[in-house]
Amino acid sequence: MSARRLGLALWLCALVAPALATKPTRPAPLVVVAGASGQTGRLIVAEALAAGYRVRGLTSDPVRARAELGSALYERAEWRKVDVRDAAGVLEAISGADYVISAIGARVFEGPASPQFVDYRGNVHLVDAAREARVRRFVLVSSAAAGSHRDQTQAPMLGYVRKWKTEAEEHLKRSGLPYVIIGPAGLLDSPPRRDGLHAILREHYVSTNVSRADVARVAVDALVNPDAEGRSFALIGDRVGDPEAWRTDLRSLPRDNERPRPVRTTVDATPRLHQLAWLAGHWASSGERGGWSEEIWLAPQSTLMPGLNREVRESGRTSFEYLRIEQRDDGRIVYVASPGGRTPTEFALVHLESMRVVFENPAHDFPRRLTYWRAGNLLHARAEGIERGRPAALERRWTLRREP
Repeated sequence: MSARRLGLALWLCALVAPALATKPTRPAPLVVVAGASGQTGRLIVAEALAAGYRVRGLTSDPVRARAELGSALYERAEWRKVDVRDAAGVLEAISGADYVISAIGARVFEGPASPQFVDYRGNVHLVDAAREARVRRFVLVSSAAAGSHRDQTQAPMLGYVRKWKTEAEEHLKRSGLPYVIIGPAGLLDSPPRRDGLHAILREHYVSTNVSRADVARVAVDALVNPDAEGRSFALIGDRVGDPEAWRTDLRSLPRDNERPRPVRTTVDATPRLHQLAWLAGHWASSGERGGWSEEIWLAPQSTLMPGLNREVRESGRTSFEYLRIEQRDDGRIVYVASPGGRTPTEFALVHLESMRVVFENPAHDFPRRLTYWRAGNLLHARAEGIERGRPAALERRWTLRREP
């Protein structure tokens, strides 16, 4: 090569090299994680960073976020202090996002920070802002027990959280955004991939657990997994099983738009045991009149809802009663009472509405009719029948001490 041509080549190399060195690289997609300082949200942040995404965490408490994630991990993400109840603040915080994962959830169950305003209204603001930002996909971490396949107005536990999560899901489905709805079972702080992991229809969910860390890895995977888009499902753990079985499960589940909308009957037309979920909880009297009583009902599962009643009279004498409400093979719902553990007496359900239920046994003397109704955090019970040849009635009122 001549000296001139060699010089030209060297000049071209010198000219191109800086351009190559400074050529901008395409930035990694930006994932906005709402609820990023929560127990599940902070694991999602870590999982998304490990997957190579840029992460913007939304939290109402950055100090808590740093403490929960640790300074090293916290500083790898971008953070915005946001109250999801503030639509304008959410809109600004979502700007520029490629993906959104919502893991928000109310920490109190009454008042302006209850599930109605956080799990529902907060997610509405996130969805609407994500639509404005034209995000590629919205992943909502909801609940295995939520969903429109059942009447969630009959599940008042924890401030009707299932109802409000379900309403948020429905808003997301109507938004036109590409979405995934993950319904975790009961959350455990166990390691990822320790247990088998399955994705199932929520109609088939009864009760089990799942690792928060597994929920986080499925949520991040769902951002780009084509088998996840347009599906809502329950995510459940299984001590014996394949930690990656959920991937195969997803392919076999129908997408939401392939499924018929649920048809709800009136409550009295075909009563189901889960419609008595409002009765569940630990209820107790104030004891201000000298005596004291409490009644405990576990949440209905499958065909059984167990209960227990205990009373302490002013004299100090105690009594107890084993209770259960069950749905028989023929569909009948029956209230079964065993005072002092003695031979049980059955009362058939004769009327059921939103927060009121009536059971009767015309062949029994007292009680012959049992009525329960709920008003907010108060549960009323009335027993009616015949004592010593005369009509008699006994009424109790309890305050909710603990949700099931």
